[in-house]
Amino acid sequence: DEDVAHFFRVSPQEQLVIEHPHSCYVLGRSGTGKTTTILFKMLGIERAWVENGCMGPRPRQVFVTKSRVLAEKVEEYAMKFMRVLARGNHVPPHIVQMVEQWRGPAPERLTHITDDDCVREDLPSKFSELQDHHFPLFITIDAFRALAAADVADGVDPAHPSRALQKHRHTSRLVSFEVFKQEYWPHFPTSITKGLAPSLVYGEFMGFIKGSQETLRTPDRVLDRQTYQNYSTRMQPTFATKRSDLYTLFKLYTERKRRHGDEDPADRQVNIFVSGTTATHAALDAMHLKKLSGDKVDFLYVDEVQDLLLIEAAFLRSICQNPNGLFWAGDTAQTISFGSAFRFNDLKAFVYQVERQLDEDGRRWFMYKEPESFQLTINYRSHGGIVRCAHSVVELISRFWPDSIDVLAEEKGMIDGVRPVFFVGKDEIDYSKFFSGTENVAIELGANQCTCILVRNDAAKDKLMEKIGDIGSVLTLFESKGLEYDDVLLYNFFEDSEIDERKWHVFKNMASDTDNTRAHRSDFGEKNAEICADLKFLYVAVTRARRNVWFFDQSDKCEHMKAYWTEKQLIEVRSTHEGISNLAVASKPDDWVNRAWEYYNRHQYGQAVSAFRRAHLPREAAVASAHVLQGIAQRCLEDGGSPFVDAAKAFTQCAADLAPTSSQQKIFYRRAAECYEGIKIYRQAAEAYVLAFMFTKAVVNYRDARLLESAVEVILRHNNLVDVEVADHVKETARFEFLSKQKVEQAKRLFTTEEEFEQYLIDHDFTIIYSQFLEDKGEYEKAARLHLQEGDRKRAINILRKDPDRQTTVVAWTLDALWIILSFAVQ
Repeated sequence: DEDVAHFFRVSPQEQLVIEHPHSCYVLGRSGTGKTTTILFKMLGIERAWVENGCMGPRPRQVFVTKSRVLAEKVEEYAMKFMRVLARGNHVPPHIVQMVEQWRGPAPERLTHITDDDCVREDLPSKFSELQDHHFPLFITIDAFRALAAADVADGVDPAHPSRALQKHRHTSRLVSFEVFKQEYWPHFPTSITKGLAPSLVYGEFMGFIKGSQETLRTPDRVLDRQTYQNYSTRMQPTFATKRSDLYTLFKLYTERKRRHGDEDPADRQVNIFVSGTTATHAALDAMHLKKLSGDKVDFLYVDEVQDLLLIEAAFLRSICQNPNGLFWAGDTAQTISFGSAFRFNDLKAFVYQVERQLDEDGRRWFMYKEPESFQLTINYRSHGGIVRCAHSVVELISRFWPDSIDVLAEEKGMIDGVRPVFFVGKDEIDYSKFFSGTENVAIELGANQCTCILVRNDAAKDKLMEKIGDIGSVLTLFESKGLEYDDVLLYNFFEDSEIDERKWHVFKNMASDTDNTRAHRSDFGEKNAEICADLKFLYVAVTRARRNVWFFDQSDKCEHMKAYWTEKQLIEVRSTHEGISNLAVASKPDDWVNRAWEYYNRHQYGQAVSAFRRAHLPREAAVASAHVLQGIAQRCLEDGGSPFVDAAKAFTQCAADLAPTSSQQKIFYRRAAECYEGIKIYRQAAEAYVLAFMFTKAVVNYRDARLLESAVEVILRHNNLVDVEVADHVKETARFEFLSKQKVEQAKRLFTTEEEFEQYLIDHDFTIIYSQFLEDKGEYEKAARLHLQEGDRKRAINILRKDPDRQTTVVAWTLDALWIILSFAVQ
């Protein structure tokens, strides 16, 4: 009954990849089966080990990708196969145990682990603590790196106890491309930014200046100006003629980021305290300098490798002990992740250098075999009509920007199909009629019929929805990556492009002219790198569809690509007056449930709000709305703290509607706390962390709010649940402050014994309090002598009078005092 494809139901080319005994690179366009080959190879190795009687240690296999959703989906499919395997005869106990203990497919839940959250409750906190039963492991790059970082973080310098607090503070704001574009770009000099595309500049900063292989050789982990300007233009053609200006922008960006306390994807810290070192760099340093604790993995599978920085690939290579157990899969035609500058040729060169270095150092454990490269060219998702149109885009990229994409054989669809349709019409059409049915009833897109509209960005989405209302699934191009739909309408792709009409015109003419030389194309490509990025977006958009692709665009800029495709008979042209009423039908609430959860689990919260409302799920819509508010707040720090407060209140309300102490409630309180902490409202953050049962973070925030008494209360009530280093640091601070303010009883609670309290008073010269402590113990003479040493004879005599056995001493001290006061000029 398990929904598992037969293990050997793959193409001959895929079978070659699965059975290849050494490391390999697998290149294939979207929908060609790259992930399938990874999964079947992993399952094949696991099955072979079982059928061999589980001889030797279990193979440690790890599947790594950038997307949490993809990692969970692949794990779910793998566990289905394991369930089938567990039903056989003579099944080893660990297989049965793995199936029984599997946490199950990602449920439809309102609280989940986000892509930038490294917490995995089903895993230990450190890489060194991973055991055989945790494998095969399906994990994101961020979560995997955090496991290694936790081992490195054990080396916190005891001379700096405050760092124990720092590692439990909420991380800084992440400078995503949206934040970069909205919060950074407008503040750069227009004399430099004029004519530059912010997406390409951001990509150059993240992917090359901070994230390339060359940064591993620099002390600051960032390319200096001279190295950047002298780098080969063939290897890095983007901005080849403008590198001086780009580096000036980079310095301005770095300074502004420092002032705001922000972090970007290339330098985000994960509780590692190596000054000036990023999470990935620090993990690499640890491996090279002292090696990482724990057993390394035997087989590493990296999917969608084009979404990673090369320094992240370096980290992953370092974590695998088997040079013949590496599987790198991806497609550089899909590098639309802002900040990505990935090329397979760079990865191949890097891996080659690593293996040579390992060989020179005498650390080679295996007979190394050079990795094989495979190409998968059968598209299982889209039919021939769509595939041919998509290939024409790839062909243009490879002709004008050959170093930005890996050249593959032309892909083919499994079956033929209709060509994409381009709706044309220059008059101001009635949008409501175009997006309505035959009886002028609004249609809905995106539920069970799997139809959606793709737009370039959030601004374009808002603009469209103002005209046609909320009709269903409207996604940005970046949001659509990894999703599949039967039908896709690409709306105003060219009109909303930052590239002007003249450049599209020149590009079309050069593309149609078969006589232009490679040098001419290369020169055009160097000066117009932003067109390459647009074409990659276009490729991703077209390949989201299984059955139909429709273009809707009324700008002059669209005419040139439309003409190019028409010349090659790759599209059909129709009038906009035909509308799309035949493309979709109104959906019922039940139809929207699955789509709503899909959006929510992909963190596309704006879409999720709409879908949940259509599914008549108000509580779920409220939670998604809280996430929307949090996203707005993170992008708009300069608007003050009110957006964060709004988000925090929304999460708090979501938590209040749930059962007390439930896991969902705790996570909503945590989200509220993070919002407060992000704008330094520490008291409210601490209170929310307490409700979230995150007591260490509560202590840190109470301390930052200068509420030591509250911090101490949390420590005393939840001593076993507070980080020892944090508790010790806060207690030490509180002891001194309480005693300085004569809050003796509160201070006493922070000592385990009277002897410890007494020694602390002596060591820190709290004479008055120590004297009172001695009085309370009945040690009057000892207490009195403390005051006598301080010159307070009156206080000393009054204390000593309480001791009936020391009255003679009292008389002597009294006479001495009188003699000093009434000395009659006799010394």
